[in-house]
Amino acid sequence: MNAEVLESLTRLADTLSKLDERQYHTGTIDGDDTQDITEATAALSLSSDQSAPSPNEQELQPEQQQTIGYWRSLPTEVTAAYQLLADGAEYIHASSTKYALVGKVDSHEGGSLALELRKGAQLIGTGTLLLFSPECGSSRSLRHYVKQSSRAVISSLLSLVRVYEDGSARGNPNDGNNVGAQKTGAVWSACDALRLK
Repeated sequence: MNAEVLESLTRLADTLSKLDERQYHTGTIDGDDTQDITEATAALSLSSDQSAPSPNEQELQPEQQQTIGYWRSLPTEVTAAYQLLADGAEYIHASSTKYALVGKVDSHEGGSLALELRKGAQLIGTGTLLLFSPECGSSRSLRHYVKQSSRAVISSLLSLVRVYEDGSARGNPNDGNNVGAQKTGAVWSACDALRLK
């Protein structure tokens, strides 16, 4: 299981590294088709307080609907992307603790928890791709920050899974091997940096 998750996380890390923060992401990165992910995520509605547009709003031309909003109100796509990033970071933060504790004792059970880590990484990757889409209208500085922060989370997560895959973090309880704890701390730090800023 760990090898499969490592392969998935490596692909995600490569995809995130290829994102160009100077321009919007339009669906493909060196042959990878991420358009389906971006469109599916853009269609997500994470807040239940949204209502359907009124008949008058539906009749307006698209250029009339594009009004400048108050600077504190975020578009729903941006809010959804922020929520995906926060949920992914929280999910990884909680799952990495369980992964480190269980993985030291039982490699098979730890491997199944690696799939949970991958789910959180997928949320972070999707939120990042969504913020890079033209529909969000993210500034270059936001895209730079999100790319840097999401890559830090994925990189620390890769490092954590690698030490359990190669066996350097396994051992007996109280044997002084704290490599897994160190890597878990790095994951927590990266998740907190993404979630709290």
